[in-house]
Amino acid sequence: SAIVLDLKGAFSVSTAHIRSQRTQGPVYCFDPVHGGDHINPWDLIPWQTPQEVAGIQRVVEHLTYTEADTRSDAGLYYLSEAQEALWALIPYLHYSQVEEDHPQGLRRFLSVSGQEIRTRLIAMAAFGHPTVHEWARQVKDKPLDTLDKIWSAARRWLMAWVDPTLAWNTRDT
Repeated sequence: SAIVLDLKGAFSVSTAHIRSQRTQGPVYCFDPVHGGDHINPWDLIPWQTPQEVAGIQRVVEHLTYTEADTRSDAGLYYLSEAQEALWALIPYLHYSQVEEDHPQGLRRFLSVSGQEIRTRLIAMAAFGHPTVHEWARQVKDKPLDTLDKIWSAARRWLMAWVDPTLAWNTRDT
């Protein structure tokens, strides 16, 4: 599979006849401005397969990619913490269905602070998924100010989903 950026749509038009002659699977045209197909990044994860964890890590790497040359030590620390949080939070939302299973749903799930974070972590630590369980078990007893920073760092990577156009077009595939 591949994701191809075709900002003007010319590639899609010029290759339509070739794609129609081959059985390479479906082709989705994601065009949030003019309508078209939607793509939920979580649907790129091969759920319930041996590749699930690698798929989650790949999506998180794309979400948290930055070209910034410099970051504070604290920012670098919380980037790592945020990535680990997302590795656990994405499958938790997918399997538990406590919130809608897409980036905007995760953003809503992360919109709490203080003791509510710890309450959510306790529930996650009791959850049956090994990645979710282990991560939540390791962090649930950290000080609340640290948990707030981790939660906030993870939520910051999902800021793009404040945009209603992006949120609408990535809610499903």
